[in-house]
Amino acid sequence: MDGRHLKTLEGGTLELWYHLLSEDQNGDRVRRESLHAALLQVGEPQLELVKPIVLGEQDGALEPGDLPGGIGKLTAPRPTVKPTQSGDIVTYTWTGEVTGLTEDSATLNGLSKDKDVHFTLSAAFVAEHIEPNRGKKVTVSYRIWRAATNETSYSNVLEFGVGQAIGSGNLKVMGARFNCHTFGHTGASRVLSAFDATTEQPIEAQWKYATDIEWTTAATWTDTTPQESLQVRSSDKQITLNPANIIGNGHCFVAHRDGGDVIAWGNADYGGKIPPAIIPLKDIVEVSSTYSAYAARRTHGAVVVWGRPYGGGNMGSVVPSDFVRVVGNSAAFAGLKNASQVVAWGYDNGGGTVPTAIAALRDIVRIVVSSNAFAAQRATGQVVAWGDPSRGGNLPTDIALLTDINMILGAQYAFAALRANGRLVAWGRAEFGGNLPAPIASLNDIIELRCNALAFIAKRATGQWVAWGEPSSGGTISPEFAGLTDIVDVSSTASAFAARRANGHVVAWGSPIRGGVVPADIALLNDIVQVAGTQSAFAALRKNGTVVAWGKPDMGGDTSAVEDQLINVQALYASDEAFAALTSDGRVVTWGNPEKGGNSSAVQDQLVGQVSYQVSAVSRGVSV
Repeated sequence: MDGRHLKTLEGGTLELWYHLLSEDQNGDRVRRESLHAALLQVGEPQLELVKPIVLGEQDGALEPGDLPGGIGKLTAPRPTVKPTQSGDIVTYTWTGEVTGLTEDSATLNGLSKDKDVHFTLSAAFVAEHIEPNRGKKVTVSYRIWRAATNETSYSNVLEFGVGQAIGSGNLKVMGARFNCHTFGHTGASRVLSAFDATTEQPIEAQWKYATDIEWTTAATWTDTTPQESLQVRSSDKQITLNPANIIGNGHCFVAHRDGGDVIAWGNADYGGKIPPAIIPLKDIVEVSSTYSAYAARRTHGAVVVWGRPYGGGNMGSVVPSDFVRVVGNSAAFAGLKNASQVVAWGYDNGGGTVPTAIAALRDIVRIVVSSNAFAAQRATGQVVAWGDPSRGGNLPTDIALLTDINMILGAQYAFAALRANGRLVAWGRAEFGGNLPAPIASLNDIIELRCNALAFIAKRATGQWVAWGEPSSGGTISPEFAGLTDIVDVSSTASAFAARRANGHVVAWGSPIRGGVVPADIALLNDIVQVAGTQSAFAALRKNGTVVAWGKPDMGGDTSAVEDQLINVQALYASDEAFAALTSDGRVVTWGNPEKGGNSSAVQDQLVGQVSYQVSAVSRGVSV
């Protein structure tokens, strides 16, 4: 059958039979009809009426700013098979992900029957029902109530994004979940990217955490809530990413397996061996670390710990229940409880004991670490701090009085905070970032912060970055890099920064022996999608799933021992001296210092197929 005939029937059904013509014994022609075949659906099932037409919608996107005079139009096309009559009522339904449902109707008369029906979308409608859905989805349909028969005909649904089209294709996401629970002052990558796996081209996807209601449309996603599963969809595929599930400390790695339990490798005394009482647990939802210990939070809020007792491996008198978050610095853990109260344990001088005044607060919303101190953000917009005064544990009075703190970040010896007015404040060791240079202190357009152990960098609204702290450790940006406005993510080692650009190239600055100079062959690559850092080396994930590295070879800067295994990689994680790569086919590949997590051969049988980038049917009870 000619394809053009099937195209005409697309969305409908096809019934097939045949007639047999023959002559009977008298020579008369006889027609016999065959049995009818079962109804065939041609293409996807369709409703009776075609989709509505919305002015400005093209290829799944509508830009409100392009509407003539700021006014839109919705058209219900004239039905061709069953024309409308006088008295029929045409009603459209407009549903925005942000704005919800709204409807309007028109009753047809002798002049408007059997014609297209147009609805004007006023400037007020555009402002109230289109613009607020920017970056989200809108669905539009209409129905016709037939006055003569009291029947209703329904249209197919038109779906589009406001401002941006939702991409299509074989969706693939690359990049690690932000590993904010890994000990160290190596700034982990935070940005994930969506691609078409077939063409390797970026696509506009929609993203949201499992507990969110609204979707956000973008080709990349900055991961701010890595303890939650992350949902990503294109127009024809949806996947869910597991929370951060490979966690390193100063001596080893822990993998949070799909079944909800944990497995470890590296130095046994510092967390590289799971205690017998913890091995059977299948309800772990989050793992965090200090330099020498681990803490695991369970579904009901209980916390278990292991590793060096003085480094957080013993909770002492802290009641191990009702936790919602746990974070670790070099020698102590701090936990946020259900009552918005903070508790701590570990090395006393490292923040392991919370001052009485801070322990009495019931409005803590976030805890941030330096090497031996903690800073906590209150619901009031204020900040409190405790721990080693030389590491930021002593908060200056003028900063303590501020009520507009939006973000806090800790390096090894200092903290920096971003205010709601776009200005920065800092405290701690002056030479390592605790004192803002006057030109940076005067800026009021800061939108983002990053750090390594000894320096900070901040992104301006212009897209440019500024730096301060130890100059040789990245606290000074060369003019060549300071002028860049296309940096999409920044990672770090202890004393160097690596910046991934929108064109897929990577640049670095800071200590040359700790990754501050990108080798020439790697600098030429234009397909880098993630960069991770140990204390002294960087590893970069390419769009094709392979990995390159530079920096100290014994701390991960040399991949030669595992190069043939580094294929189909989707995410890179780091400990202090080793890397772990998570692949799309369920493998965990490690390299770097073999005694500190770089050699996982002893536990490979417990890793393969049991630590996944994407949610599976067994991933901690999360349904796909």
